[in-house]
Amino acid sequence: MTQSRFFWPVLGSVAVVVLSPVLELVTGEPAAYSFAVLGLLVLFWILSRMPRRRMGLTLGDGETHQMALLYPAVMIGVAAVVVYYSGDTAPESIDGRAYLGQILVMALVTVIGALLTEDGFFRGWLWGSLEQGEFGEFTTLVWTGLAFSLWHLPVVLIEESFRLPIEQIPVYLTNVYLMGVNWGVLRLASGSVLPAAISHGVWNGLVYVLFGYGTQGGLLGVSQVHLYDPERGWLGVALNGVAFWLLWLWYQSRLEAALDGTDAVARSEAARPDDEPG
Repeated sequence: MTQSRFFWPVLGSVAVVVLSPVLELVTGEPAAYSFAVLGLLVLFWILSRMPRRRMGLTLGDGETHQMALLYPAVMIGVAAVVVYYSGDTAPESIDGRAYLGQILVMALVTVIGALLTEDGFFRGWLWGSLEQGEFGEFTTLVWTGLAFSLWHLPVVLIEESFRLPIEQIPVYLTNVYLMGVNWGVLRLASGSVLPAAISHGVWNGLVYVLFGYGTQGGLLGVSQVHLYDPERGWLGVALNGVAFWLLWLWYQSRLEAALDGTDAVARSEAARPDDEPG
């Protein structure tokens, strides 16, 4: 019997959203949450017999890697400027080299971890399963973004260090969804999961050190987190929404440039005399 095109995407989405928190609750280990994703990634990759390139296991291109760095750097930079001029900061004594080191370590650890877990699964295997099922690019963006956001919901409910006030959870999940689709645009543009993982790493390094995460504060000492935080606040929703619009325009411009290049080659070949050597 032929499998439905929905089989692998639905099975994978439900499995990762359900099994990650269950494994953490059973073991009592927060690390189990991510280990569940790694296990499912390997299992579904084997069972679905997905080719490496469809998994996004390629290097990508230079332009997309540049966008992967620009997205978090610009968005978080703008957020920091807004916070500074709002006066809602009480920065700690700053040792520039020490904090730069923290950002770099956090970014590197996240890139490696994200390739093996979050980005490897959501923008790797799940993305590939949707492409394999011949879902459109926009459906793939929305589906993987929603699954990524729902996967984060139990984190803020069961992990003490990430637990947020109930009224702040929808804002946080909206930001996670927007970040998911933004990293999805990088995957769409490059065919690679690597730019998304790099962008994810830079985002976590900058946000977690400067603004904090969950119930933890950051270097900038922001007090109104629900307003100004790029990941937990309304400013983040606005900035990530604008970022999606800009990334989507960039992606469309790449498509148009590629089509123009293809048309130019076709016109050149059509204009070549039949007796001209090829």
